[in-house]
Amino acid sequence: MRLLKAIPFFLILLYFLPIAAAADYDSRAYLNELTALIKITGNAKEGQALHTRAMESHGKKKYEDSEKLWYLAAKADPGWVEAYFNLACSTTLQGKIIVALGYVELALAMDSAKTLPWVMNDPDLAGLRTYAKYFQLVETYSAKNRASGSNATPGGSHWIAEVLGKTFTYRFRGPDYTREMEITLKPEGQMSVTGESTDSMPSRCRVTGGNWSIQNEGLRIVIYLEGRCYVDSSVYIPRSKDDFMEMFSGDHGPSNPGRYYNWGKYE
Repeated sequence: MRLLKAIPFFLILLYFLPIAAAADYDSRAYLNELTALIKITGNAKEGQALHTRAMESHGKKKYEDSEKLWYLAAKADPGWVEAYFNLACSTTLQGKIIVALGYVELALAMDSAKTLPWVMNDPDLAGLRTYAKYFQLVETYSAKNRASGSNATPGGSHWIAEVLGKTFTYRFRGPDYTREMEITLKPEGQMSVTGESTDSMPSRCRVTGGNWSIQNEGLRIVIYLEGRCYVDSSVYIPRSKDDFMEMFSGDHGPSNPGRYYNWGKYE
C-alpha cells in the first residue's frame, strides 16, 4: 500500500520538475537577450500597454506572467528602465535570485540616480537583501551617484552593509547573571557567534549559532542557546544602526540594560 501511495507523488515530481527547470531557463534567456539590447527608446505605447497587463498579473501574484510581460515590454521599448527594475521584482518573488540580481545591475547601469532608491526600498526586493552581490551593487552605485553629484540618497536598509564582516561584543553583567558574546554578521543571513552565560545557581547557557534577516529598515537577529537557559533563543531587533551599536557594543548592566521586551526578545 505504501508503494502505491508513493507512486502518484513521484509521478507528480517527474511532471513538475522539468517545468520548473524550463521556467528557470526561460528567465536566464530573457536576461541574456535584454542585456544585449541597445538601450534606446522604442515603441513606448506598446511598452506601456504590456506594462499595464504586467501590473495586473503582478497584483494577482502571477509572477511568471508578469515577468514575461515585462520582458516583452523591455523588448518593445529597450530604453525604458522601469521594465528592467520590474523584472528584478518579479524574478525575486519567484526565488530566481541570480537572475533578479542581473536585472538589478542592468537597471542601475542604465539610470542609477533613478533606480538606486527603488533598489534599496522596494519591498519586492526583500529577498535580495541578504546577498553579498546586492550590497556590492548598492555600494558601487552609491559611490558613483555621489561622485556625479546625484541627489539620489541611500535609504532603507543600507546601514547593514556598514556592519557586515565586523565583529561586535555584547556584555551584560548583573548581580547574579552574566552574558558575554561576540557576533560577526556575514552575507546571505549567515553569522558567527560565540559566547556563554552564567548565573549564581550555578548553571551555564551556551551560544550555539545564529542568523539574521532584513526586517523593514532594520534587522532581526536570532541567537540560539543551549544548556540550562530560560529560552532556547534570543531575538534582537535593531531598527537602525544606532540601535544595533547600542545592543552590541560595550557593557550592559542594571544601570544600562539596553531595551528589551519579554524573555529573550530585545528591541
